[in-house]
Amino acid sequence: MANDQRDLRSAFTVRYRGLTADLVTEIHFGEPSEISRNSPDSAMVAFNQALWDTGASNSVISPAVIDKLSLTPIDRTIVNTVNGPRPSNVYLVSIGLPNRIMIPSVRVTDGDILWC
Repeated sequence: MANDQRDLRSAFTVRYRGLTADLVTEIHFGEPSEISRNSPDSAMVAFNQALWDTGASNSVISPAVIDKLSLTPIDRTIVNTVNGPRPSNVYLVSIGLPNRIMIPSVRVTDGDILWC
């Protein structure tokens, strides 16, 4: 690797007691415009539980996240769910992972997120 290139790979580890059916972590969200004007720590809002669906092709946020961040939709799309297709708003957010890595400008859709 050339001296002027950095290795941008990162990972985080979550430890559970015994086996678990769900990968759940803390997560941070923020509006991309706020991230560019402020430091990530000051602009991000923490949420206690994020369910990671490792088989999903898109990310979904709950109405609680949308309300807390006062997000405005940037688009509409059709989302295919286990219960069939449904219309959904699309939002642009920045996501802060548990290892303090920030992913800016992620397109997410709204949806009710239920798990046991």
